[in-house]
Amino acid sequence: MSEGFLSNAKKFTDDLDVHIRRLLAREENLREASTDLKQDARRLARSLSLKNHTHAHKVAVRAVKLGRQCYRRRDYKNAEKHFREAVFEDPQYALALTCLGNTLYKLGRLGDAATMWCNAVNADPGSDPAVKALKGIQHLRKHGIDRARGDTIA
Repeated sequence: MSEGFLSNAKKFTDDLDVHIRRLLAREENLREASTDLKQDARRLARSLSLKNHTHAHKVAVRAVKLGRQCYRRRDYKNAEKHFREAVFEDPQYALALTCLGNTLYKLGRLGDAATMWCNAVNADPGSDPAVKALKGIQHLRKHGIDRARGDTIA
């Protein structure tokens, strides 16, 4: 077990003990106790999944690299395959989402492209990939493209 997990587990059990004592002494209500314990539980869960997440992100980075190579060769079908793999591995990876959006745009699937670009902006709003995704969204809006269907707006 990692040091982070063990320290978070200790904090959780210590806090649980404190909250039980406060509840029994009526110094704290159930809502206050549960709010604090939920935060501790989330921290504990994150420390468990951190190792897996790091590996998944590394796989996603490799898939994006392969996807970019395909994209540069104008092999958009294979680029899409690699970018989808990256998004599967790390759904919050803004670069993968933006690249997938760009590829779908090149394939003429404008509604799907807009969806991926919106996901990229939501995943990491201040990042360079999100800024590029916003430009793609603005381009579609400028040309009257409906995000839901990928059709022009009449």
